[in-house]
Amino acid sequence: MHHNHHYIKNVEEVGIVCVRRSNNILLMDSHQRIARVLQLITLLRARPAKAIRHLAKAINTSDRTIYRYLDTLRSLGFDIVQDDYMRFSIAQTQDMAPLPFSDVELNLIRSAIYSIPDSNPLRDRILAKLGDPVNMSAHSEILLRTHLGHIYDALYSAMDNQLQVILKNYQSIHSAEVKDRLVEPIDFTPDYKCVVAYEAATNRTNYYNLERIESVITLMQPFKNSNKHNFVTPDIFGFNGTDDISFTIHLELSQRGRLLLINDFPSTEAAITLSDNNKHVLKAEVKSLIPIVRFIKGIPAEIKVVGDDNLIRELNGSD
Repeated sequence: MHHNHHYIKNVEEVGIVCVRRSNNILLMDSHQRIARVLQLITLLRARPAKAIRHLAKAINTSDRTIYRYLDTLRSLGFDIVQDDYMRFSIAQTQDMAPLPFSDVELNLIRSAIYSIPDSNPLRDRILAKLGDPVNMSAHSEILLRTHLGHIYDALYSAMDNQLQVILKNYQSIHSAEVKDRLVEPIDFTPDYKCVVAYEAATNRTNYYNLERIESVITLMQPFKNSNKHNFVTPDIFGFNGTDDISFTIHLELSQRGRLLLINDFPSTEAAITLSDNNKHVLKAEVKSLIPIVRFIKGIPAEIKVVGDDNLIRELNGSD
């Protein structure tokens, strides 16, 4: 009996079909497109089925591109299923027996996956399945990424179905309190480090770091406060503000200070520039001075504070 196996027979085939080739297309661009298709396959295989808008947002592309990729996957033999709610998935069959990738194909896939930001939980999960010898060598890192992947999947599913969840034993960085949080998840921050969720107990939309969530319990309770959901893009330190309060900080950092700041707050990297006299300069508008004050107090010799006056006063008045 002939079985229709739903798998990529040849990675280069995906590249040929999915990437509009021309003589001046860069190889990296081709890799990024292949990476998106692989991400899409992973999302379609995971239950539940997903709407086009969620698929497009998850891999950072347009609805139109998702439809084109779905047509491509159908032409490659994938059984794309659409449910009554216009949500898509790849049909699962018991007789799937995909052929193993060759070493050349594995290297091509890895190079494509490397182009995905390392903050995306799907990145290291795919690399782990490929047996990546470099980025996934530390067992503890594998466990962390796998845990984050489960957290991400549960929250994504709850968003898709508009269901309330409990964030078990969430550790607050502000109060150091550990407790369960009943929330309505709205979205992920662009770097996938936090989930934006409305908490009825505080009547606020808050940002919850995925690494501080022990587990997610999905309740069979639909959203009750959708009209109160609001997603304000956080500042480079992960703080959001619901009012007009903001501060413009201006710092000069040593090379060590720059590296330490980026390590603690990855989003600051894009805001740091190199001045004409080779100084690392950070100028940014932030919603709170708390994180930068703590950071400066930890390594004062590595940072020169130029402004603003609020930051200078806060530092002079702090212990």
